[in-house]
Amino acid sequence: MTLIAAGIITERVVHASVHMKVFFALAGVCLAVTVLSSLAKSIEAQRRIYWGGTAGAALFTFIGLLPDWTGGLGLAAAGVFAMALAAYFTSSYIKIAGKIYAFHTRDGQPDRSPGSPPRPVVYDPAEQTYGADVSAKKLWWLLVPAVGLCSFSVATNMTGGSSRGLLIGAAGFLFLFPVGFGYAADASWGYRVARGQYVQLVLLGIITAGLFTLLYLLAYVAGKRWPHRFKRSLERPAPPRPVRNKKSR
Repeated sequence: MTLIAAGIITERVVHASVHMKVFFALAGVCLAVTVLSSLAKSIEAQRRIYWGGTAGAALFTFIGLLPDWTGGLGLAAAGVFAMALAAYFTSSYIKIAGKIYAFHTRDGQPDRSPGSPPRPVVYDPAEQTYGADVSAKKLWWLLVPAVGLCSFSVATNMTGGSSRGLLIGAAGFLFLFPVGFGYAADASWGYRVARGQYVQLVLLGIITAGLFTLLYLLAYVAGKRWPHRFKRSLERPAPPRPVRNKKSR
């Protein structure tokens, strides 16, 4: 009886693995289709191809893991999240209710009809950009998880971790991020502290036990006292801040 049961289980495992390979291969084909989306002429066609391939890959991944529907659902959701993240940082494929969501300012511009000349990039004057294409708000929010990950790496490797290279790399980033932003990107070009993104600056200080905020402010003060603007920098001098006319009493 035991041998018969073992044979049945083995047969199911073999069939399940073949089932999984077939549907995972189909999911891979769908992902390959998303890479070819950039070949379409219109941005609307690119979006349809990209998200159609993403949906197909998620569906085949889910089916491939059946009867483990919870694992299939989790892996499919993780795949969709990863594709959405890639679309947010590299394209203008995320469009919801007529609004485009993208990390780069240029990708977030309204769609243009095929054959029409490129529209000039419209920047929000109240939200300065780093370089030429990333808003200060988005970049500082991106720093929060990035610095959190570096801090976690430093903490885990200092308390028993064995990866000295990872420890040195993460610690280096924790030093370079605040110093680079405070001195080279903000103070030397005449911008406000953290370009006005004070909430993120406070959160970064909490995550790093005050280290990030301290290094940033020291670098900022140094940049105000001894500014240096790199010739190849994409930054622009801060525009003059508007002066409100005092009403006569």
